[in-house]
Amino acid sequence: MQKFTLIIMLLLAGTLIAPETNAALSGSVGVGSCDTVARLLARNWWDVKDVMLAGEKRKRKPRTGDFKCISPRYTRGMMQTTIPAMRNELVCFTSKQYPAICCDARMQSCASL
Repeated sequence: MQKFTLIIMLLLAGTLIAPETNAALSGSVGVGSCDTVARLLARNWWDVKDVMLAGEKRKRKPRTGDFKCISPRYTRGMMQTTIPAMRNELVCFTSKQYPAICCDARMQSCASL
C-alpha cells in the first residue's frame, strides 16, 4: 500500500511540474505574458524584421498572436543586437542555431516567432 501511495504521489508531482517545463521549452504562452513585447514587435515589424527573420523571407507581417512567449533565460549565450528605433523598449538576441528573441528593456518578458 505504501508503494502504491508513493507511486501516485510521484505521478501527481510529475503532472503538476511537467506543464511548466514543457511550456518553457516549447516557448508557449505558459511561460508568462509577453503581450506587450509581441505588440511592440508586430507594430514595429519593419524595424525588427531583419533581426527576427535573419535572412528568411516572409510574405506577410506577423500578428501579435504569431509570436510565442519565451523565458528570458534562453537568451544566455546569444548575441545581443541593438535595433536603433527600439533601443529604449526592446533588447533582441540572435543566434545561428535558434530564432531571434526580443525582450522588454527590463528583461522580464520575451517573445520569438
